[in-house]
Amino acid sequence: METARAGALLRELAELDGTAFSIAHGGVAGVFELGTGERPRVDSDRATLSGKDWRVLVDLRDVNLIALTEDQGRGPRYSVVFADTAGEALLQAHLGAAGARGNGSTGTGSGAAPDAWLAIRDRWGKEPGVRSVTIQRSGGEAEDREVFVQTLSDITEELRESGRINFVLAVGSSVIEAFPPTVFDRLSVEKGYMTLANAGMHVHVNFRRVETLRFCEEHGGVSGHGLPLSLSVKYCAAGGRTLLKAIFPFPHLDDEFKPCELQPERVEFFRRVQERYASRPGVELLVASPSGAPIPAEPITGVLLSA
Repeated sequence: METARAGALLRELAELDGTAFSIAHGGVAGVFELGTGERPRVDSDRATLSGKDWRVLVDLRDVNLIALTEDQGRGPRYSVVFADTAGEALLQAHLGAAGARGNGSTGTGSGAAPDAWLAIRDRWGKEPGVRSVTIQRSGGEAEDREVFVQTLSDITEELRESGRINFVLAVGSSVIEAFPPTVFDRLSVEKGYMTLANAGMHVHVNFRRVETLRFCEEHGGVSGHGLPLSLSVKYCAAGGRTLLKAIFPFPHLDDEFKPCELQPERVEFFRRVQERYASRPGVELLVASPSGAPIPAEPITGVLLSA
């Protein structure tokens, strides 16, 4: 992602009336609203957003992709996410629900998107490094932590026992990968901490920091693997930061990781797991594609991608 392109979009977003910006990391989040006449300063590599009594600095060199996001699970809400190479949000611009803050809306229903967001999508949707993302949630918020931790424990045990999942743990710039079929031979959860272990290693994940269990269906190489379709489950903290990622077998690679035709059984495996947990609180479905790309003829979960 070119810094000039990211900076230009940031300027445009800041010029919209009522746009709010947020930064989140772990359990900490800050939300900032620009007042009338306040505009960002964008230098060659850095953007500065300033209000009456606050300032946010964003290094545009860290922006690797931009996600035009339609979150149907919370409103709906419409936003633009500036993310790093791992897909983690560095800065998010919130354009609000339909008709909110004077942005206007198309149509009269509560699900109608704000005109401002639609205009941004139309102008920027086909730019390199921009993707379209749709999020749906059928089980509601995870308000009961004990119930949600049990959900996390249940699905982790199911995925571990399948012997088909590649677990990935990212800590800053470091990544730990555990490959099937002999990934972990035991799992335990105690006082909110999950431990995955085998004879040679063990991994701890603080389930109390997981806010969302997100099934991800990524088309057209947007996952970073360069494949037509990538399927995974992400254990996400506040702000969408991934604490643990469970990668399903790639549908377009064979057992020796060589390109092949679509393997429907691998898609069905993902679908079966997703359907079992879809109605539980705190579970989301995220569908992503290169923005401007054609919608797959048959999205595997029946959810249409944003255009």
